[in-house]
Amino acid sequence: MRSAVSSSHIRKRTIVLYAFLSAFGALTKPVSAQTTLSEAAEMMTRAAILCGASFGTSTTVQTGNDSDDVNGSVTAAASIVEDTLTVALEATSRNEQIDIVRTTLDELTVLPEGVEYNEYQSCIETQTRFIFDVIGGTSSIPIPEIQLSVDMISGGNTSRENFGSGVGYVEDDGENLICHGAEFYFEYPRVSGHPDLLVQSRINGMVSSLLHIDDPSCADEIRVGELKFNRANLLSIRAFTSVEPLDAALVWQDFYGININVVDGNDFHFRDLFVRGFEQQLVDVVNTSGVLVGPYGDVRINDSEIWIEISVENLDGQDFYVDEHMLHLLYPQRTLTAASSGPVDIAIDLRYILDIADPDGPLSTGSL
Repeated sequence: MRSAVSSSHIRKRTIVLYAFLSAFGALTKPVSAQTTLSEAAEMMTRAAILCGASFGTSTTVQTGNDSDDVNGSVTAAASIVEDTLTVALEATSRNEQIDIVRTTLDELTVLPEGVEYNEYQSCIETQTRFIFDVIGGTSSIPIPEIQLSVDMISGGNTSRENFGSGVGYVEDDGENLICHGAEFYFEYPRVSGHPDLLVQSRINGMVSSLLHIDDPSCADEIRVGELKFNRANLLSIRAFTSVEPLDAALVWQDFYGININVVDGNDFHFRDLFVRGFEQQLVDVVNTSGVLVGPYGDVRINDSEIWIEISVENLDGQDFYVDEHMLHLLYPQRTLTAASSGPVDIAIDLRYILDIADPDGPLSTGSL
């Protein structure tokens, strides 16, 4: 396998995932006519993956890159494609441009079993035309909704239903404290089907690092992550942890949100849900229409016996999760109330905050 255009070196770059297939029903953001060839090459390389191809280790060997991971192969391929685009832009017709790019991709990519060559070629032609339009500033880059499949991972030395029924204790042998019978259980979602395996691995690693338990400690411990929202490129998980030390008569419980931008696998921040200047209006909605979510039923915040008032200052680094109908603001035990009240979950009906939601974000009317 060789390239129609060789590359003298591998350029390091940040890989950004863009999916181009119209079947995704993409939202669009404007793109400057100053789109660089480097960016366009990354897009073309990712488009090849989304059309069904893969980049093997031979790509990295061919280009002198000794990395054997998927991202290394894609980066190496993008470097060659960038040089190919440079040559293709000198061609006199769009069809000739497409042929130049297609020839290089044919030599770089491998079609897995089940991928039809003709369908792949048709897809590549469509995406190549699109990318040349982007380079010329006559088109915009779509940001699609990436569809993920989810299954649950669980483990421990007891079940979720039986957790807390053990009789663990601590023994003092005169030199050390020895723990006996500590219970632990974990359960959390794992995603699959992401077109970028590196991003998929990052998402799963982020979730498991927070919720997986490798070894029981000297405490009964449970960690459970419930998937609440998996649309509009937001993966939102409500995480619950409970720790009860075997040698102490106390239980520490916490709820927190795990929110991940599905496009790049990074944290999705609270402020990214909204337009600029949203703070005061959100605070007003919370203090008048927010609902305290509790184990014995939900109570409107201004009818609650627990006095709570949220201020703009509270919103910096706000913990949250999203479900199909509500935005939930989360506060750890003792943050807003006495420890006996436990962690606080304040829910806001999404209909009350549509006018301050980012129009391209997961809370917009087009995403719900």
